[in-house]
Amino acid sequence: MRKFSNYLLSASFTLVMLFASSASAISYFDIGFGVGPAWATLNNYNIGGSGNDVALDFGMKIGGRPIDLGADLYIVGELSGATSTCFYHFMDNGSHPYADIYFFMIGPGAIYYPVQSIQLGLSVGYSSIAYQDGWGKIGTKKGYAYDISVGLDLDNLLGLKGYGPVNLMGLKYYVSTDGRYVKSSTISLFLKYIYRGRD
Repeated sequence: MRKFSNYLLSASFTLVMLFASSASAISYFDIGFGVGPAWATLNNYNIGGSGNDVALDFGMKIGGRPIDLGADLYIVGELSGATSTCFYHFMDNGSHPYADIYFFMIGPGAIYYPVQSIQLGLSVGYSSIAYQDGWGKIGTKKGYAYDISVGLDLDNLLGLKGYGPVNLMGLKYYVSTDGRYVKSSTISLFLKYIYRGRD
């Protein structure tokens, strides 16, 4: 798992640097945040999944169309993260211990528009996870993360033409894990500003 994570980290930095080295190559950019329910597995305990378990995620993507495939397909690099508080629900004594989980991801991804008003996204990459549970245990783990998203391009639906403060709205499924001890998942409603070239 450690070697896999290191490969993802190296590939992610390389991709972002390639796009950053040539401004003309950048034809896609987005930045925004999302909020939604959260759940997690920590040391083999399933936690979260109720209305009290909330996650906030945030991030940005930058990329372009290095190869013209005749479709609205963009190759991007993503830097994102999330924070969540999940409560244990199995305690019989009425107490409600919790776990705070924080993670970030850096990795490559793809953005695809099957039609002009719908955006599909997929990213996978290196992840670093920090957590603190209700009994005072603190730890960090390295692993991988991925997210899958679907959004409505408000530029086309509302005619904002890229000038609105928010021009992408949708849902994202976001997972980060070390593959063994900790796994954090969220489903968020997100709002983003996007710049999209159509060259």
